[in-house]
Amino acid sequence: MKALNSNEHGGHVRGIGAYVTPSSFFKVARGKVQIEGIRSDTTSVAYITSKRCDSKEFIGARCRDPSYIDYLFLGDYVDRGQYSLETITLLLALKIEYPHNIHLIRGNHEATDINALFGFHTDCIERMGEQDGIWAWNRINRLFNWLPLAALMEKKVICMHGGIGHSINHVEQIENLQRPITMETGTIVLMDLLWYDPTENDSVEGLRPNARGPGLVAFGLVIEFCNNNDLQLIVRANECVMDGFERFAQGHLITLFFATNYCGTTNNTESILVLGRDLVVVPKLIHPLPPAFHSPETSPERHIEDTWMKLMSTYQPRLPEADLKWQMIEVL
Repeated sequence: MKALNSNEHGGHVRGIGAYVTPSSFFKVARGKVQIEGIRSDTTSVAYITSKRCDSKEFIGARCRDPSYIDYLFLGDYVDRGQYSLETITLLLALKIEYPHNIHLIRGNHEATDINALFGFHTDCIERMGEQDGIWAWNRINRLFNWLPLAALMEKKVICMHGGIGHSINHVEQIENLQRPITMETGTIVLMDLLWYDPTENDSVEGLRPNARGPGLVAFGLVIEFCNNNDLQLIVRANECVMDGFERFAQGHLITLFFATNYCGTTNNTESILVLGRDLVVVPKLIHPLPPAFHSPETSPERHIEDTWMKLMSTYQPRLPEADLKWQMIEVL
């Protein structure tokens, strides 16, 4: 951490391995189950992204001591921002220091084929030099293959990055996945957990095209999944929502987002979800600063976001052919 904090952004950062070594994180990660079990006395859930330049200050100023409060982060720690190294290094350091209180689950950018294209690979090389940067990028991506795919609180609240999809009917299907797991060797369950978005109406059954781009699909029947697994709530991320959080399916699903004024164009609020005793859910909102001078249509951030969405639609992993055929049958 000292190495990152002592350099201006864009400078040549070295020595990260002396502070957060891959071997120290492997000791924490190995042996963990695919679904983290978390107590509900007080848990803060956040979808922190590399757009934040103040991750360290945010955690220090707004969060309580992790030694007696659990913190769960919902993935996408790298890419689409200028602070990938700061964000992932801070979170890994916290996980090593507080292994039983800091919980990191995997998002769809915790994968080599994705973060090689959307900024993390370039960030590592520019900040650390080619040799050290490629080494760090490879090692951190190896860590990502060990991250759990979901978290379960008191067997009543399940959290993941994407969604449940059509292939997941029971929580045990997630628990049975073996780590390390890569995008190339992962099953359709992995794709569901990392990529799927909810439909606008939970009464919509099966699958339909997603407005966010080709290849992305949506899931419904949240209430049925909760009933089948004796769950009260699903918490997920993967989308920017204007109020920082959004309820769905009669309150049985919450989408959470944590980056104000995303890409400089949306003027959205960010939110942390606090789960207290008896699973009482309290969102904490953080409102954006006044917008920059650039208009949304001409700002550099808008161009970056448009380019990112086109690339994401192109490179999002394809589902197996058998499932694509099934998907077409179920489209309403």
